[in-house]
Amino acid sequence: MKHILVTGATGFIGRHVVDLLKQSGHQVATISKTAGDYLSPDFCREAVDGKEVVIHLAWKGVPHTSNEAPAEDVTQNVTGSIMLMQACVAAKVSRFIFMSSGGTVYGTPESIPIRESHRFQPISSYGITKLTVERYLHCFHESQGLDCLILRGANAYGPGQNFSRGQGVIGQWLNNLINGKAIRIYGDGSQIRDFVYVEDLAEAIGCAVERGDAGSILNIGSGQGHSLTEVLDTIQKVTGIHPLIETVPERHFDVPKNVLDCRLAASNLGWRSTTSLEEGIRRTWQWMKTQTSSER
Repeated sequence: MKHILVTGATGFIGRHVVDLLKQSGHQVATISKTAGDYLSPDFCREAVDGKEVVIHLAWKGVPHTSNEAPAEDVTQNVTGSIMLMQACVAAKVSRFIFMSSGGTVYGTPESIPIRESHRFQPISSYGITKLTVERYLHCFHESQGLDCLILRGANAYGPGQNFSRGQGVIGQWLNNLINGKAIRIYGDGSQIRDFVYVEDLAEAIGCAVERGDAGSILNIGSGQGHSLTEVLDTIQKVTGIHPLIETVPERHFDVPKNVLDCRLAASNLGWRSTTSLEEGIRRTWQWMKTQTSSER
């Protein structure tokens, strides 16, 4: 059993991580992004006191809105994360796990699948700040001995996703479908993404609590690419519903293709994504129907 702090614990990924850790017998403390001020050294010091592992998931903003307020993005996310790192060093926390973004830090890829050594050219403030926190973690690891592990997550989806943030194409489309709304496709639907089921992602984080080389950076995804058209076809197959389609112009911050090479996670953590796209969509759809029924 370990004493673990999870930041962003009430978020989509955070709730699954907390459930998994508790089921594994760990003692888990939680804070959300609204539970306190990460810019306060006292808040951070109190939060990490007595913790062996800190899992940092809290993040303000999403990729498609981050360019609207980049200065706020830096203040809230970069500065807040540094405050948390400093508190962890002072408290001699055994491990700091950071959820970065495999979907945004690389930018438009030069090769597929994308390895962790791929060059960085993020095109959103979200990706820039995620990468900046990674660089600071490397600095803290080298200069102050902070044991850290960076996980670059793919596009997570599954039960419990918050549709109000406009993030997560699978969840958004299923939510529109169940409410009789049109599904919006940007461009021709040929964009390819790596979609990882949220419980698989949570398991990767759970593995990182127990193992993984200090200072490692690992892609966490399915390792499979699916076009948005393929996702739509799978949704129609699972639900039996042919949705209304609204086609709109492509967005400037969307890269055409993103598929992660996850072999390092397999060798370093002993982890692989095991949930197929069709099975993940089926589970998400079943959860969504249950939620809709309970609201009636």
